Amino acid sequence: MRQPMNPNQAQGNPSWQSGQGQQGQQFQMGQQNQAQMGQAQQANQTTNRNLIAEKELLYLQDFLSWELLAMKKCNEAAQGVMDTKIAGVIRDMGSRHQQHYQELLNQLQ
Repeated sequence: MRQPMNPNQAQGNPSWQSGQGQQGQQFQMGQQNQAQMGQAQQANQTTNRNLIAEKELLYLQDFLSWELLAMKKCNEAAQGVMDTKIAGVIRDMGSRHQQHYQELLNQLQ
């Protein structure tokens, strides 16, 4: 059986040019959905500015580990040095690493 022709097709206009037909409607709906999704993503970005991404959290974890390790190494080195002035400088470096560690923790809380 033959289906009746669309009036647009009878005039030589494909349905996608006139904006009618199933494909034209799907295209328009797709554009509307993309616009809505873009607006929703933009709203999520503004509301979630205080959230930390997983990769950023891993970087922070690495920073904390490095500061803790540097602090421990400075304390060990200060104990192994005989010169009190050098030991004091190394302890100061260790305390700076401890301050950095605390500052990072405070920012995360």
